[in-house]
Amino acid sequence: MASREEDLEVRLDDNFLTFEQDHNVLKDDLELLVDGCFKDKWLRNAGGYLFSYGFFVIRLLDGSELYDKARAALSSGTMGQDGLEELLIADSVFLAERRSDGGPVYITCEVSSRLHADDIYRSSKRASAASLLDGAPGVAIAAGASIDDIAAALAEREAVTVVIPQSWRKSA
Repeated sequence: MASREEDLEVRLDDNFLTFEQDHNVLKDDLELLVDGCFKDKWLRNAGGYLFSYGFFVIRLLDGSELYDKARAALSSGTMGQDGLEELLIADSVFLAERRSDGGPVYITCEVSSRLHADDIYRSSKRASAASLLDGAPGVAIAAGASIDDIAAALAEREAVTVVIPQSWRKSA
């Protein structure tokens, strides 16, 4: 027969586990909300940010246009199903021109309040897929309010441009 102390201990453990689970759900929900705010800010101001990184005539590709381009690349055999799926779930894909030579580029952007290695990997992978659309090179960008050390080293190795707007830093 369990003592009152053991009974109380079991209830405390159960309550703590429930609290911890609720806390994790709230933390995940808050991260999604914050990331959503950063993505909205990015889309509103991307033209200015990208211009400062050497691009102009910047146009956000909407989902149907991106799908049509990716579907054509899939049909022609230049892109596989994995590439199509990667592009369609990118945070944003832009068609732009390099200021240096006027050449077209696809810019794939991953946006997060705090950039981690997985954001860098996704951006790099999606830029590679974008380069298969019609021969224009893909440029990988990750944007956020901060970046961890591992992601920064990976971004340098993978040639992913990291954009951390000054105005976002106080928001993180």
